[in-house]
Amino acid sequence: MKIHARINLLVLLVVSLAGYALMIPPPAQAHMLLSSAGPIAVGRAYDDPYNDCVIGGLVLFAVTTENVVMYKRQDGCVAGGWSSWQLLGSPPFSAPVTDIDVAPNGEHVVIAGNDGSVAYAEQWSRGDWDGWFPLGVAGNLVEIVENSDGRLEIFAGGNGRGLSHSWQPDIDGYYGPWERLSDSTMPTIENLAAMRAPDGKIQVFVERPGSGVYTIRQASSGWGGWVNLGNPGSSLQYDTLTVGMNADGRLEVFGIVFVSDCGANCYTMHVMHKWLQSNGSRSGWASLGTGDFGGLSVGRTSPSKKLDVYACVWENAKNYVWHRAQSAPNSGYNGWQGFGHVGCGSGKVVVGYNPDGRLELFTLHDNRQVYHKWQTAPDGSWSSGWVGMF
Repeated sequence: MKIHARINLLVLLVVSLAGYALMIPPPAQAHMLLSSAGPIAVGRAYDDPYNDCVIGGLVLFAVTTENVVMYKRQDGCVAGGWSSWQLLGSPPFSAPVTDIDVAPNGEHVVIAGNDGSVAYAEQWSRGDWDGWFPLGVAGNLVEIVENSDGRLEIFAGGNGRGLSHSWQPDIDGYYGPWERLSDSTMPTIENLAAMRAPDGKIQVFVERPGSGVYTIRQASSGWGGWVNLGNPGSSLQYDTLTVGMNADGRLEVFGIVFVSDCGANCYTMHVMHKWLQSNGSRSGWASLGTGDFGGLSVGRTSPSKKLDVYACVWENAKNYVWHRAQSAPNSGYNGWQGFGHVGCGSGKVVVGYNPDGRLELFTLHDNRQVYHKWQTAPDGSWSSGWVGMF
């Protein structure tokens, strides 16, 4: 009887472990190449109070040359602090993935393909991710924002399409059908950024081809009208429109443009910005400097709440990441400072926020791997070099 009992217990244990193993996403192959044209994104992973390894830190997403989405998260039980790459799987469409965004609460990651297809995946409570759910066709650029009541809302457009949005009618609910936010004067958009303002209203920024940057924000009921923010000098470079929030809650929008400011048929690349002033009026577009810029991102330091702008720059036949931070909260900016040589020829630089307030930068290297650099303390100095995340 004891022998049979032990055998039955052993069988039960093996079956249970096998079932648990099926729930764990398979690790990706070592040094799997990432797509040089694919996006990267960073968000927050859930914390698991029963597992010291799942620490509720950052989670990073990237796309392979085979158009497979992968992720890795900070892991409290791994040397170096990060898990191995895990496979989230191929999207439910055949087109190459062109954009990724992660919900501020870490619940969903949303992707778009160059044919306009959109899909999302949901994070499990223990820090792993479910499969993809298709959301139809809406654009090759996506942003996901959390409403003040916790409901998520997705914005999409581009590739010949105007701005549309889809939202959860209830927290943790399914997304509704796409509805257009663009009117007849804005049939297409080419850049997209969105953020929730301090008053709880979501504000969206887009580029209307040939006409400059426009914005629209939620009203007490529905949405307000489109506001023209003017032309920053020329058309923005693809996917460089981004927005940050000043310490006092004022939004500030950034983008990279070519400006004809050096004679006939001569153009200089500028990082441009425009902000809401303390008296409620909007500034004009102003330059934050020139350079051979690529990708653009903006973060906010903690606890000082100063905006910090990051860009990939081609200089002296090498790629570097530069940054330019506000000299004080709600103030002007110091000069550009180098963050060292890193092969960021893809032009992709993204910023993540660690739970303790430290900023962390990620870029897609020319060798098709992600490299990162981080603050060693909140509002403190940065790690000495860029580290590969193989």
